[in-house]
Amino acid sequence: MAALVTRVPLLCAFVLAACGYSWVSPAAYIGDGIERVYVDRIEIADGGGDPVFGDMLRRSLRNEIRRYATVGLASSAATADAVLKVRLLSLATRPVAFDAYDEVLDYETTVVAEASLRESGGRVVWQRDRISSSRGHATVAEAVLGSSAAFQANEALSGEDLESMDSVQLGEQRGEAARRRLADDLAGRIHVYLMEGR
Repeated sequence: MAALVTRVPLLCAFVLAACGYSWVSPAAYIGDGIERVYVDRIEIADGGGDPVFGDMLRRSLRNEIRRYATVGLASSAATADAVLKVRLLSLATRPVAFDAYDEVLDYETTVVAEASLRESGGRVVWQRDRISSSRGHATVAEAVLGSSAAFQANEALSGEDLESMDSVQLGEQRGEAARRRLADDLAGRIHVYLMEGR
């Protein structure tokens, strides 16, 4: 029985490692003495995107830290032990699929950012230069799989709504939804890199 108790955690660890997961200890979260982090306003480089996406990303980062981190969120830089700064380098949308008449069926949006965590004294504790994430979105109802589990779980849009929209409305709605998910994706990636110190 004791051998079984010993082997089960080892087997679980092996399976998780094989799937690409790794254990993250509280100590992996960027050192001692950092108990409260402030997420600063997102800086936008020239051509790096728009403030609306920056606000989405900041909200997503705060939610990530609130849900998963071993530290608390500070309400201001003055009350924080460290400040997380993110700078959007680029936010670009390009067509990736066309129909027989060269009308766009799908777009892909890619965002690239850099991030750093600085202690209140100014010392850089963690930094990553290029972090990117991409999301695609359809522009015609025929290209949207409304019956998929992902669509039904993540969209505030019914199949009837989908059918009633013209291509312009659908494209705008799908683009906005893709940008929200893109902000969540990028925030999750920044948080993972921060937690792993890479």
